[in-house]
Amino acid sequence: MTTEQISMFGEPSANTPSEKPASFTLTKTINGSTQKVFDQWLIPVVIGTWMFNQEIAGEKVISLDNTVRKGGSFSFKVQKRDKQIEYSGEYLELRIPDQLTFSWIKDGRADRCSQIKLRFESDGDKTRMKFSMTLDPALNPEREAIKAIWTARCAALAGRFK
Repeated sequence: MTTEQISMFGEPSANTPSEKPASFTLTKTINGSTQKVFDQWLIPVVIGTWMFNQEIAGEKVISLDNTVRKGGSFSFKVQKRDKQIEYSGEYLELRIPDQLTFSWIKDGRADRCSQIKLRFESDGDKTRMKFSMTLDPALNPEREAIKAIWTARCAALAGRFK
């Protein structure tokens, strides 16, 4: 087929996604109750101790704000080297202490909105946490780097309960 023959079929619609969103899942067993592990995701001061720190991604907390309710929002501002980064989103589902779903946007790029879904299952005095992230298709090339950061963050969270 020649280029002229291909063009006769028209250009793809702007509304047609060029690729499917990438996703990944992490599972971690944590030595704490589901309520205590769940709370680690919602209390700003606590989030700053495990999600954003120098060891994980070289980040230092500037401010952490959130409104914890379905439809509530959050904004986490950090310093990484000489750049400020803001992570923001909206709580889409909040079933305490079993499930938490929220959008995840870096630097106000609403056109690159990902989604994180957490499930917490009790296993005696431990919690099995399942972390799933669906990336905006534009972030597919960064999938492995994003997965590595979240793997480190989840390990840091688990480390709070040793």
